[in-house]
Amino acid sequence: MAEARSACKQALRLAQPALRLAQLADSIQDFLTSCYRDFKAHSTLNQYSST
Repeated sequence: MAEARSACKQALRLAQPALRLAQLADSIQDFLTSCYRDFKAHSTLNQYSST
């Protein structure tokens, strides 16, 4: 039983950096999506105001 517990702890320890990386990638994707939305909204406003 102690051996299985040790293996689980090791697996969690190994998985933590991958989970953090996935969370970081998700945050970056959200940020880029937000920037893209702002850019699209801004360019649409400029398109209408220049005519």
